[in-house]
Amino acid sequence: MIIDALGGRVGDTEDLKGSDLLALAKCMKFTKDGEFFSSSNLADFCAHVLPPSCEVRKINFPDAKIFTERLPTSLFLVAFDIIGNNVGCRNGNSSHWGIVSACATSQPEEGQLYMYIQHSQSKVPILSTHAELKRSNSQLQETSSKFNGDNELSGTVIQITPSSPT
Repeated sequence: MIIDALGGRVGDTEDLKGSDLLALAKCMKFTKDGEFFSSSNLADFCAHVLPPSCEVRKINFPDAKIFTERLPTSLFLVAFDIIGNNVGCRNGNSSHWGIVSACATSQPEEGQLYMYIQHSQSKVPILSTHAELKRSNSQLQETSSKFNGDNELSGTVIQITPSSPT
């Protein structure tokens, strides 16, 4: 899903199937059944499987201006609670990763930043405001009881930037 979101801008990629990726993530002790409750682990995994031309960084949840500036050349993996096909708040009991690959601003007087989030379980992107997505990400607390490791979803995102062709 990440490579598709990058629109082929990552150059040659190894032909890995979903089952191969799951086996590799298990071998690296990042997951048991495909879940990632650590943004550091997911960032490390992405850096391992994406081509070296991609820069992968775990960063603090960006403000709206940073998203707007960086989205033309980067995409962001964000953990949030999903309720139906909406961003919600359930303390991490329905947390999923989504790809933010585009945003739009409402009328200038409102200054609201809307974000398009692609989720693997839906063909239709989720539309959320920056404030809603940040609130959902910041309240992810319950994941620590599901995973024996460093739970650090809350307040972080993963930025992936393919290098520009020279």
